[in-house]
Amino acid sequence: KCATGTVCTNGTCSASCLKGQVYCGGKCVDPRTDTTFCGATGTTTTCTSTGESCAAGNQCYEGTCSLSCQIGLMNCGGKCLDMEATNVQSCSQSSTKLVCEGGFANCDGKVANGCETNVRSDNNNCGECGFVCASGNVCSNGRCTTSCVSSQTNCGGTCINTTDTHVKSCSGTTLTCVYGYAACDSRVANGCETNIYSDNNNCGGCGVLCASGNVCSNGKCVISCPSGQTPCGGYCLTTSWLSSVYNMNADCSCMDGYENANGNSLDGCEMAVN
Repeated sequence: KCATGTVCTNGTCSASCLKGQVYCGGKCVDPRTDTTFCGATGTTTTCTSTGESCAAGNQCYEGTCSLSCQIGLMNCGGKCLDMEATNVQSCSQSSTKLVCEGGFANCDGKVANGCETNVRSDNNNCGECGFVCASGNVCSNGRCTTSCVSSQTNCGGTCINTTDTHVKSCSGTTLTCVYGYAACDSRVANGCETNIYSDNNNCGGCGVLCASGNVCSNGKCVISCPSGQTPCGGYCLTTSWLSSVYNMNADCSCMDGYENANGNSLDGCEMAVN
C-alpha cells in the first residue's frame, strides 16, 4: 500500500502532489505559504530549490518571507504596533526611530512598547526623558510642581490625566482601568498603558504572550494571515486556491467527494473518496 501523498506507477510508489505544490523535503509543500520551504521551486515529483526557511514571527506570503501585521497594526522597525495604544504618531518599517504623539516619549528606547512614557506626568521623566522631579514635587503638565493642575488627578503622588491614560479611577497608586486596558508596566505615570485587546505580549491580560506567527485580536491569540489568504487548521492558505487546489469550501471544510485523510490542512483535503 502506497503512503498518503504517493501513487503507484509501474509498480513503484512515487510522490504525487496537488497542483501548485512541489515535492521538497520528502513531502508535498505549497511554496507560496510554507514557512519551511518558502519560494521553493520544482514539480509535483521533484524539488529543484528548497527556497528559504522563514524566521520566527514571519510568514510565507506568495513565496516570500515577510512580517505580517494584522489590520490595525503597523510594522515599526520589524515590530507590529497598535499606533494608538502605544502613542506612536508615525514610524518606518526599516527604522527603530519612532515619532511620538504630543506628551509622550520613547524613554526606554524599545520599539515593542512604543512611546511608553507620559512626560506630562512621569516624575522621573518630567517634560523630557531623564528629567527627575525633586523630592516632594510632582510632574504636572510636564513641569515639576507641588500640586496637580485641574485637568489631572493625584494618584499616589503622581499627577495623571485619567482620560488620556485610560484610568477609570485610582486609590493611591492602585489604578482601576477602563475596559480593554491594563497597567502592565506598573508605572502610575503611564496609567493603564496596555491595550490587552491587541498587544501580542499582553493578550487578554498582562504577561500573556502570543506564540510566534500569531497575533492578539480582541484579547485572543489567533493566526495572522496576509490579505488574500485564509487561516485553515493553523496554516495560511491562498484563498483563491481553496476549491481548485485544496478541495476546500470557504470555511475550510472539505468539498463533497474529498477528505483530509492525513489531518494536515497544509495540503488541504487531499484524498478523493467515493
